[in-house]
Amino acid sequence: MYRKMLTEKFFDDNLYEGINAQSLIYAELDIPNIKEIAENIVRSMTDRGREEAEMIERENNPDVLLKMLRGKCDVLNYELLHKRVLEFEDELAPRIIKMLINSGNNVFIEHAARIISKCRRNYTDELVEILDKIRSPYAVSLICITLGFIGDERVIPLIYNKFLELKTLYPHETYAQGPLLGLYKLKERFYESN
Repeated sequence: MYRKMLTEKFFDDNLYEGINAQSLIYAELDIPNIKEIAENIVRSMTDRGREEAEMIERENNPDVLLKMLRGKCDVLNYELLHKRVLEFEDELAPRIIKMLINSGNNVFIEHAARIISKCRRNYTDELVEILDKIRSPYAVSLICITLGFIGDERVIPLIYNKFLELKTLYPHETYAQGPLLGLYKLKERFYESN
């Protein structure tokens, strides 16, 4: 339906800029086990975060888990935290999405992008509804990546417009890379034959 927007010329004219925060989030979403493998390797070399991991496994208060998403968690326990948050998906996912509108906390924004892509339920409609309300360009950037993985074809023009907007408003930042990577994933999902 939107194949003409995602041409080779478009991607040739708007090159992927290499390693940045957006490309790291994209890689984690594209290869879901990579973070867990890295965490397990580091855990085998250190006891760091073990006590916190045990606490996360026992925690049954969604509010405590939500608070941990705001930066109160060792990076080694991120995957474990995400798994626990997903156990409370019905309660926490809508709250996380609502919090994205005003959040300037990059750690929370990164957690949100990763978690939403792993939810049982598809939250495309909710993300589309808030996309123009999100204040942080970093959050817009990462949510465009998430939409690339979970969205249907109708998100293509929305993400395309966010790409142009972020490229224009922030020419010296990497924010436009998020929508670009989201569009790349949508092209792969809908227009490339296996």
